[in-house]
Amino acid sequence: DSIVVFKAVRNRTMEDILFRFYQRNIRNAVIWPYDEKIDVAAFMRLRGLGMNLVVFDRVIAAGAADCVSVDNADAVTTLYKHLCRRCGGNVAYIGWENDVITSNVEREAAFAAIAPKAAVFRLPWNREQNVDAAVSTLLRKIPGDKRGILCGNGVIGIAVKRYCDGRRMNLHVACVDDLPGA
Repeated sequence: DSIVVFKAVRNRTMEDILFRFYQRNIRNAVIWPYDEKIDVAAFMRLRGLGMNLVVFDRVIAAGAADCVSVDNADAVTTLYKHLCRRCGGNVAYIGWENDVITSNVEREAAFAAIAPKAAVFRLPWNREQNVDAAVSTLLRKIPGDKRGILCGNGVIGIAVKRYCDGRRMNLHVACVDDLPGA
């Protein structure tokens, strides 16, 4: 009847930590790997030993773990339709240059599927450091006819909002994550 939260340190792999949990008779774990690469084969071995793994915000194929995630396609579709009503469909998408985090991939793919001719921009992935500078550089390159920006991440959305507010830009901005200020 308890939950213990661990933050992994960089000198051990997630799989090593989970195996150590298993050795200490911890058989249930919820994992948020963020941008860590996952060794699916190690997850399969742990699952085979009887460890129950639930991965948050990442989709892992092969039955290695149960996954809990936002319905990214529905979120992007809903926000895109909302922006289209406000700005006539002239919407661009800003996401991360990170294909490890499956929500990044799914959100961008969902946008490309519903707006194939729309512009997709990617910010360099640097663990969300210096996002304001990256957004400022990127927004100066986005064509001036864009009236809406769909951000694939709340951190991006907050940075875009700060940029627009600071320049009194009339741009509609929406983002998937529900962070304070997003």
